Amino acid sequence: MKRPTRPGLVNWFLKGKFNKSIKVMRTYAQEMVDHRKAHPSLDGRNDLLSVLMNGKDPQTNQSLRESQVIDNIVSMPIGSSTAPALVSTAIYFLLKNPHVIVTARKEIEFVLAGGELTYAHLSQLHYIEGIMRESLRLSFAAPGFNIEPIPRENDTSPVVLGQGKYQVAHNQPMIIVLAGVNRDPAVFQDPLAFVPERMMGETFDNLPVSVKKWFGNGKRECIGKHYAWQWNMVALTKLIRGVNFAMVDPSYELKQDGWFNLRPVDFMVKVRPI
Repeated sequence: MKRPTRPGLVNWFLKGKFNKSIKVMRTYAQEMVDHRKAHPSLDGRNDLLSVLMNGKDPQTNQSLRESQVIDNIVSMPIGSSTAPALVSTAIYFLLKNPHVIVTARKEIEFVLAGGELTYAHLSQLHYIEGIMRESLRLSFAAPGFNIEPIPRENDTSPVVLGQGKYQVAHNQPMIIVLAGVNRDPAVFQDPLAFVPERMMGETFDNLPVSVKKWFGNGKRECIGKHYAWQWNMVALTKLIRGVNFAMVDPSYELKQDGWFNLRPVDFMVKVRPI
């Protein structure tokens, strides 16, 4: 939050701490790779690390370079908390609105026609998309993002927002809290209700762009948002299609906690295959 308004020299010195942290992570990843090289899996286990180190591209027949393997290990935790928090919260809203599950299963069976889920199916699952978007709106797995001002040397006049209703100091960073933005009754009728239909088709297209910033904003928007979206679509579709859920405590009401992202607290379900 302070970076844009700090002197450049101070930022340069502070970057040393950042580089040190990167070195720690890459050293740890290198040690994992070295250990696996020295101690190959004796039971033929084809785990993720083995795939990264030994897998070959089906078209080029080339493997990842060791530096690329380390890149993947270091970046792997990205989204490993946000995505599960979103799916867990989506399951909560589905259990609170069982008619949504019925509609979702009808769409899945119509699109898949009894076959296996493929990439080509994802763009046809419009109701599942609506469930995802509405879950993002109400769960805000990533609870907000920062907006940092571009430093000005001469002009120190305030920034005017809301058609003149608000003034913000020219050097004031802000945190946008999505819990407020995405539950604004001026935009969403009955904002606390779970209504996937309002996140579909023209209804969704006509919503203000500011209520669609689930993955951040601008240049610092999540670089993995397309992968995250695909992962969540696949996971949620498979769960809705193949599993029956029931709350362990039917009276449970959503409680969330966290710092980098928000997740359901004390939310437990019973599951059984369909």
